[in-house]
Amino acid sequence: MQPSKVETIAVPQIGSKNPARLFQAAKIPMRVLIRNTGGVLIFIAHDVGDVGNINSIGATYALPGGASDVFVLAPGQSIFAAANGGNGQAAIAASEAVPVDKHWMES
Repeated sequence: MQPSKVETIAVPQIGSKNPARLFQAAKIPMRVLIRNTGGVLIFIAHDVGDVGNINSIGATYALPGGASDVFVLAPGQSIFAAANGGNGQAAIAASEAVPVDKHWMES
């Protein structure tokens, strides 16, 4: 089983050369809860280019300040974020999407 992880990450402004990589799944699917703990809207995407270019936010997910949502990442998939202004911040809690080493569905 892969260890769970929690972290608070500074999120740079959209259009930055280095958007925040919030998490990257290893060889198994991962569940990532993302809470926008900053005061500005953050944009979330699986492709770094979608949050690195201010003119291409169509392929992003908008997460308002104070809101949180859960994302499931495929093996090897990453999730990135950029803020709509300064002081962007996100808190994450990541864990295995489905525990693969347990027989949790057996009766």
